[in-house]
Amino acid sequence: MERAEIRSRPVVAAIIVVSGLAVSFLLWLLYVHHASADFAGRWMFLPALNALLNGLCAIALCVGFYFIKHKNKEAHRNSMLLAFAFSSAFLVSYIVNHAMHGDTIFPVMAPSALFTFPF
Repeated sequence: MERAEIRSRPVVAAIIVVSGLAVSFLLWLLYVHHASADFAGRWMFLPALNALLNGLCAIALCVGFYFIKHKNKEAHRNSMLLAFAFSSAFLVSYIVNHAMHGDTIFPVMAPSALFTFPF
């Protein structure tokens, strides 16, 4: 039992360090860094990257579920760490995308238009 605790300590420490670095980067990006329009135009691939990272995270979670159902704890642990990595990369990419491009403003629809049917 003690052996499992020793092996999990470096993983927990790595998760804490990576999380701290990610939060620090995102705070810098949101509150300190101001990108030019030319710079933001070069990051048009980020929505596709966000979708890819989100999909890979979902796949890693499903694979981890399969492994834990078959009592393969080591493979489950590895797939959960991979899902955490994909999810963290997605979070950074998502916030970078919104920091570079800003919000998308959609035209306001009348309340009656919400209840009309196209047929």
